[in-house]
Amino acid sequence: MKARSFVYALIACLGVSGCTDNSGSETYTLYRNSVVGSDIRIHVATFDAEEMDRLYNHNNCEMSARLRNANVRAFNPATDQKAGFWCEPGKFVEKGSIPFTFDSEFPTDVP
Repeated sequence: MKARSFVYALIACLGVSGCTDNSGSETYTLYRNSVVGSDIRIHVATFDAEEMDRLYNHNNCEMSARLRNANVRAFNPATDQKAGFWCEPGKFVEKGSIPFTFDSEFPTDVP
Protein backbone atom coordinates (compact mmCIF):
# COMPACT_ATOMS: atom_id res chain seq x y z
CA MET A 1 0.00 0.00 0.00
CA LYS A 2 2.88 2.38 0.83
CA ALA A 3 4.51 1.75 -2.56
CA ARG A 4 1.28 2.63 -4.36
CA SER A 5 0.97 5.87 -2.36
CA PHE A 6 4.55 6.76 -3.22
CA VAL A 7 3.91 6.21 -6.93
CA TYR A 8 0.78 8.40 -6.80
CA ALA A 9 2.69 11.11 -4.94
CA LEU A 10 5.51 10.96 -7.48
CA ILE A 11 3.10 11.26 -10.41
CA ALA A 12 1.35 14.19 -8.74
CA CYS A 13 4.67 15.89 -8.03
CA LEU A 14 5.79 15.59 -11.65
CA GLY A 15 2.59 17.31 -12.73
CA VAL A 16 3.29 20.32 -10.50
CA SER A 17 5.75 22.88 -11.88
CA GLY A 18 7.39 23.39 -8.48
CA CYS A 19 8.67 19.83 -8.54
CA THR A 20 10.30 19.91 -11.96
CA ASP A 21 14.05 19.96 -12.41
CA ASN A 22 15.25 23.40 -13.53
CA SER A 23 18.86 22.36 -14.08
CA GLY A 24 18.46 22.25 -17.88
CA SER A 25 20.11 24.52 -20.42
CA GLU A 26 19.48 28.24 -20.48
CA THR A 27 18.42 29.81 -23.79
CA TYR A 28 21.04 31.82 -25.72
CA THR A 29 20.66 33.99 -28.82
CA LEU A 30 23.24 34.54 -31.56
CA TYR A 31 23.31 38.11 -32.89
CA ARG A 32 25.17 39.96 -35.60
CA ASN A 33 25.47 43.55 -36.69
CA SER A 34 26.43 45.02 -40.07
CA VAL A 35 29.06 47.36 -41.47
CA VAL A 36 26.16 49.31 -42.97
CA GLY A 37 24.51 49.72 -39.56
CA SER A 38 26.89 48.59 -36.84
CA ASP A 39 24.36 49.64 -34.17
CA ILE A 40 21.69 47.25 -35.50
CA ARG A 41 21.15 43.96 -33.66
CA ILE A 42 20.17 41.18 -36.09
CA HIS A 43 18.81 37.84 -34.90
CA VAL A 44 20.77 34.91 -36.36
CA ALA A 45 19.76 31.93 -34.22
CA THR A 46 18.27 30.92 -30.90
CA PHE A 47 19.87 28.06 -28.97
CA ASP A 48 17.16 26.58 -26.73
CA ALA A 49 17.73 22.83 -26.65
CA GLU A 50 16.57 21.13 -23.45
CA GLU A 51 19.72 19.39 -22.23
CA MET A 52 20.83 18.42 -18.74
CA ASP A 53 24.12 20.30 -19.18
CA ARG A 54 23.18 23.89 -18.31
CA LEU A 55 26.03 25.22 -20.50
CA TYR A 56 25.00 23.26 -23.61
CA ASN A 57 23.26 26.15 -25.40
CA HIS A 58 25.86 28.69 -24.23
CA ASN A 59 28.75 26.60 -25.53
CA ASN A 60 27.11 25.93 -28.91
CA CYS A 61 26.20 29.58 -29.39
CA GLU A 62 29.73 30.76 -28.51
CA MET A 63 31.29 28.16 -30.84
CA SER A 64 29.05 29.31 -33.68
CA ALA A 65 29.92 32.98 -33.07
CA ARG A 66 33.70 32.30 -32.98
CA LEU A 67 33.61 30.24 -36.19
CA ARG A 68 31.55 32.85 -38.02
CA ASN A 69 33.84 35.67 -36.86
CA ALA A 70 36.90 33.72 -37.99
CA ASN A 71 35.24 33.27 -41.38
CA VAL A 72 34.54 37.02 -41.64
CA ARG A 73 38.20 37.77 -40.85
CA ALA A 74 39.48 35.16 -43.30
CA PHE A 75 37.24 36.48 -46.05
CA ASN A 76 38.54 40.05 -45.74
CA PRO A 77 41.62 40.21 -43.45
CA ALA A 78 42.69 43.70 -44.59
CA THR A 79 39.73 45.48 -43.01
CA ASP A 80 39.06 46.33 -39.39
CA GLN A 81 36.29 44.01 -38.21
CA LYS A 82 33.43 46.32 -37.26
CA ALA A 83 30.76 43.73 -37.89
CA GLY A 84 30.57 40.42 -36.14
CA PHE A 85 28.65 37.78 -34.23
CA TRP A 86 28.10 37.46 -30.48
CA CYS A 87 25.89 35.61 -27.99
CA GLU A 88 23.62 36.80 -25.19
CA PRO A 89 21.54 34.85 -22.68
CA GLY A 90 17.81 34.73 -23.27
CA LYS A 91 15.56 35.20 -26.28
CA PHE A 92 16.09 37.85 -28.97
CA VAL A 93 15.92 41.48 -27.78
CA GLU A 94 15.90 44.28 -30.34
CA LYS A 95 17.47 46.93 -28.09
CA GLY A 96 20.80 46.47 -26.34
CA SER A 97 24.53 47.01 -26.51
CA ILE A 98 26.83 45.73 -29.22
CA PRO A 99 30.39 44.52 -28.47
CA PHE A 100 33.41 46.47 -29.71
CA THR A 101 35.38 43.29 -30.46
CA PHE A 102 34.36 39.84 -31.67
CA ASP A 103 36.13 36.64 -30.59
CA SER A 104 37.10 34.32 -33.42
CA GLU A 105 38.63 30.87 -33.73
CA PHE A 106 38.83 28.13 -36.30
CA PRO A 107 38.76 24.51 -35.10
CA THR A 108 42.22 23.35 -34.08
CA ASP A 109 41.52 19.63 -34.01
CA VAL A 110 41.26 19.20 -37.79
CA PRO A 111 44.32 18.31 -39.87
